[in-house]
Amino acid sequence: GMNMMSTAYLSTVLEKKFGTLPTLHLILALTLLVSSLHTFISFLAYCNPLYSTQKFMLEHSLGYSGVIFTFAILETSTSRVQSRSIYGLFEVPTQLYPWVLLILIQVLMPNISFLGHLSGILVGTLIVNGVMDKSIFPSPDFFRYIEEETRLVPTRVKNHELYVKVPDNFRGISKENEDATNSLFALIVKASS
Repeated sequence: GMNMMSTAYLSTVLEKKFGTLPTLHLILALTLLVSSLHTFISFLAYCNPLYSTQKFMLEHSLGYSGVIFTFAILETSTSRVQSRSIYGLFEVPTQLYPWVLLILIQVLMPNISFLGHLSGILVGTLIVNGVMDKSIFPSPDFFRYIEEETRLVPTRVKNHELYVKVPDNFRGISKENEDATNSLFALIVKASS
């Protein structure tokens, strides 16, 4: 219930900012990235010579809640709202919101996957700061090309009222892309025209 409500809200907000095709790509890529990071950290904790623990290796996790926490990082990084309410109890700065939720949810429900949620926050932070953006997320021009110049997205889908085309002002998901006007893909397309 809680994951579904969070997904419905966050994916809708991000889809309006990024477009349907980039959001779909993001969901697929994040499912792999967050799960991979979760597995890697679990393995490091198990192999730690100072304090080896199997706790994270034996933890049950489906992994999508980590994607939701990545979405929360992406959404808060693009939000113009200064603070967020934590269940109507108190306000926190928007940038800290996912971190406070991580701690609060862990306190309220200690048997859920802390490491899965933390992995989502770490992946989101890496993306927002440009460390992983270009390696997992093709340029917005690539998605525009797929939408406009190829038959990979059927016309019937593109013309559906709920389909969101890549916005003209969308330059990428990391902070460093906010002012970018060109990409390698855009230059290649211009050169081939």
